[in-house]
Amino acid sequence: MAQKKNNLTLVKRKIRQYVKELSCDIKVDQAILFGSWAKGNHSHFSDIDIAIVSGDFSRFKRVRNIAFLLSHAGKIDSRIEPLPLTPEEIKDPDTRSFAAEILETGKVMYNAH
Repeated sequence: MAQKKNNLTLVKRKIRQYVKELSCDIKVDQAILFGSWAKGNHSHFSDIDIAIVSGDFSRFKRVRNIAFLLSHAGKIDSRIEPLPLTPEEIKDPDTRSFAAEILETGKVMYNAH
């Protein structure tokens, strides 16, 4: 149990580093951890699923935003699997959407507000 807690502390530190890295180029509104790390059923090999919420993503296509996020993720930890979301997608998610699931099961790791 202590090992999992230590691993989660390390993941939180990596997320803070990642947000700091991204903040040099975009305004990050929120970073939401989801998936196995948020649910507590992760292993040492689990990827780090993180939704990055930014109004800046509305200016570009999703593919470009994913490429941007991945290029910065590689500087911090290759296990980071980022998902770009706009504030609109988070504010009013369709109940069947992936954003709704992230809001329901995810953990906010960073909030600019």
